[in-house]
Amino acid sequence: LKQLQVDSLAGLLAEGLVSLDCAAPDGMRVRANAGSARLHLSAAEAVTFSFRNAMTRQRLLLTNLLIAGVIGGSLYDIVTRQEHWPFSDYPMFATVHRRPVLDNWYRIFGVTHDNREVAILEYSQLWPLDQSRLPLGLRRLQQEAGGDQRVRIALEDVLARYELRRARSLHDGPAVSALRLYSLGWDLEPYAANLDRPRTRQLIAEVWRAQEALR
Repeated sequence: LKQLQVDSLAGLLAEGLVSLDCAAPDGMRVRANAGSARLHLSAAEAVTFSFRNAMTRQRLLLTNLLIAGVIGGSLYDIVTRQEHWPFSDYPMFATVHRRPVLDNWYRIFGVTHDNREVAILEYSQLWPLDQSRLPLGLRRLQQEAGGDQRVRIALEDVLARYELRRARSLHDGPAVSALRLYSLGWDLEPYAANLDRPRTRQLIAEVWRAQEALR
């Protein structure tokens, strides 16, 4: 046979239908193993196999561009320490914790009408952000120029959305008159046994609902 029509030489190799004879005296040869038939092709002839499903040049170029885009976007965010969805600098892996403590973690508490403080943690209460992303964003705002005012504006937005979603029965959190943002610190204990007993607690910002602020 001058030409063997196959979908993939690699597929035939994997299925054991052909094998490579690297010790052939005239160079590497391809040998068919099906039944008692023997087919010998030189390496030069093997590359002339027809691959009906071969990737076109346009598809190959598009695939390489997509791979380059993913790698380039990831490298840019890692180098600049920014996040542009779906890329990330993976900040959770960027810090080595050498002490068994967690300091300066921001957490929002709601102030009920009887002046109790309740932690606002559930995604349905903080939507569209969550307890893992919102504190990072608020801390970054606090560290920038005009941080105090920007954090207050962000908290007012969180409070308005919290009460709007509560009124629409989108979460079962209590009615609150205000939100307080604290920076908390913990000594790390097994199974977070001291989660409700932070070692440090510093008030960062506080916002009240409009009607409550006028009282």
